[in-house]
Amino acid sequence: MNKSWKVSYPHHRLISTYGQLKKFAEKAEIVWNTILAPDEETARQLIWDIMKVDAYEVILAEDWRKRERRFF
Repeated sequence: MNKSWKVSYPHHRLISTYGQLKKFAEKAEIVWNTILAPDEETARQLIWDIMKVDAYEVILAEDWRKRERRFF
């Protein structure tokens, strides 16, 4: 049975300024994405297959919601 997993990974945002060429930001920001997978290892493999990035953190979506609720 598939579960909803939250996966964090580094992302370099594409920046464009008027009249200049687009370039990638120097500092990566951490982005969260949701993936349906049966277990943590499959979720890590799916984010690699889709985005070609290594996951920083993989956590169940319901646990992530509980953790984030503390800060708001």
